[in-house]
Amino acid sequence: MKASTTLLTYIKKRTDAVLRILTRSNPVLKEKDFHALRVDIKRIRAVLELIQSTNPKFRFKACFKPFSFFFKPAGEVRELQLMHSMINEADKGKKLTYFLYALDARIKNAENTFAQRITKKRIKRLRKTIALIRPFARKITAKKVHSYIAEKKEHVHALLQQPILIEADVHDLRKEIKKVFYLQKIFHASDHRFTIADDFQELLGRWHDGVVIDLDLQKELHSRELKSDEIRMITSVRRKITNRTVALFKTILTDRHLYLTSASPDQ
Repeated sequence: MKASTTLLTYIKKRTDAVLRILTRSNPVLKEKDFHALRVDIKRIRAVLELIQSTNPKFRFKACFKPFSFFFKPAGEVRELQLMHSMINEADKGKKLTYFLYALDARIKNAENTFAQRITKKRIKRLRKTIALIRPFARKITAKKVHSYIAEKKEHVHALLQQPILIEADVHDLRKEIKKVFYLQKIFHASDHRFTIADDFQELLGRWHDGVVIDLDLQKELHSRELKSDEIRMITSVRRKITNRTVALFKTILTDRHLYLTSASPDQ
């Protein structure tokens, strides 16, 4: 199958998935919907970046903007959901029940606010943008795809080989590996290295979630009026999350060699 045909099929599949979530009869999405929506938009972004790299006439920002309109606020809801999940898991003594109850209300409010963004006008714009993407996707060739993926893998390989990896490098690494992973899944679906890549992605994702929630809890402690026992318990929960995140970071540093071979540019 031609690379352009493969890409067009994939774009239809992913954009249809996004539209299905956004055009349901009940506009208030479930927790799993927010996660699925963000993953599908990340996959679409990876494809749009591929198209942009091979065609200077393609306007990436303009084409991604209708997706970004939903992506960023969905991320805000997702963060609150993750915070609730992590606190609930870490709060074994159930001493933060009131805080979690208040967090539930904030999540519900954020979900309703997101639902208000789903309008006929926005969906129409999204469909129009999808139609504009297709002609550019038809010009994609296997040679262009191979060159782009090789370039991305070279960047990932360079990051993995650094003697010292700092947090900023790992954030960059996480994003770049996702892009390579998504594109290889499209064009090289039988690649046996996916298992290693998927495991490493999962590790990076769990670490990133911990970093984000740690920062969110820090903000909670400084921006909200909390009772002394709540402050004490949130501090304790945050310490648990921080320790787990630090442990995950150490595992990333020691396990990166497992992904090094699969990320080699000549593979």
